[in-house]
Amino acid sequence: DLPEPRASHRAAVHGQHIYVFGGWSLNGGEEGTWLDRGLVLDLKNEAAGWTAVTQPTPVRALEVIEFQNRIWLIGGLTPDGEISSKIHVFDPIAKQWSAGPDVPGMPANGNGIAAAVVGGSLVLAGMDGKVYRLNAESESWSESVRLPTSRIHHRLIGDLDRMLIIAGASRAGHLKSAEFVSLPQAK
Repeated sequence: DLPEPRASHRAAVHGQHIYVFGGWSLNGGEEGTWLDRGLVLDLKNEAAGWTAVTQPTPVRALEVIEFQNRIWLIGGLTPDGEISSKIHVFDPIAKQWSAGPDVPGMPANGNGIAAAVVGGSLVLAGMDGKVYRLNAESESWSESVRLPTSRIHHRLIGDLDRMLIIAGASRAGHLKSAEFVSLPQAK
């Protein structure tokens, strides 16, 4: 079990560890309690339980993904109701945070954005309907393709040259669709 209830959070696996970041605890009709720390569990020593790890800022409705041996916290909603354009990158070996390139396509994309690794590249897709690919060398985003349906709070699953977009919500309501999108080779 987690040390406290947590909703609107995300998790990623790095090696033998699960990292959980973001979210809040909801207690019935009360205002939620924003969580300002992440958690890590060593899968080879589960009996040791979850341990706290720093988190740059409280945020929920974010994306968390492992990419290039780092844990990326992408966008989300802040306690003051703002949509975050920030990307925070955690180095699990050094246990240090650094800033990544801002979320592209703001302000629409920071809330409920989804990420995947496709063909070794980090890609993001949000409400503006565009798929952005990270150029890791220049730390900048470029538009790759468009989604068949713009959406938020969806999930992405990537493989060598395409990704599966699963469910979420659009301006018309909740979606049940799952769509494959092929990505061109990175330049």
